[in-house]
Amino acid sequence: MTRFLIPVSVFCLFLIEGTWFEILFPQENESGWVWMPRFALIGVVLTSIYRGPVAGVWAGIFVGFLYDFTYTQILGVYTFCFGFIAYVSSYSLPVIRNSYGWQWLIIFCALFVFELLIYFIYFLLGIAELSFGEFLVKRMIASWLINGAAALLLLVPFRRIFEWIEDQEKIRQR
Repeated sequence: MTRFLIPVSVFCLFLIEGTWFEILFPQENESGWVWMPRFALIGVVLTSIYRGPVAGVWAGIFVGFLYDFTYTQILGVYTFCFGFIAYVSSYSLPVIRNSYGWQWLIIFCALFVFELLIYFIYFLLGIAELSFGEFLVKRMIASWLINGAAALLLLVPFRRIFEWIEDQEKIRQR
């Protein structure tokens, strides 16, 4: 039962960013900013930090497939980017598991690299709609604001989930 907790949690974050978030922050707004929620990416990065590269990459591939099939016409871009970010963010020191500040910084950097990867892949394919300057101003800043705040809200619940899973694994090993 506990092995399904991580995929279900990340899938719920995917659903929240695709449904509730669209109602609260519609794409058409006066500021011109494009709000891009990446709550599932936050869940994938936290999975990588707490459970290691294998669990993180599998969670990233799972969410990447969901993104590719739901939102894009080009399959594999989000799958690659989610898996890559999960792999890179998984190699962390044990001190990072105990510090919310370090976890938030890793999530913040992962969001930056993820958005840049997506933009540059689409730019190379000739699909990018924004220039790089517009991308930084209209999309990256808004993405950092909303996802940075979401990361702060998700750090404690995810840590408790992972600690509970570790406790359950210890009990099963006895």
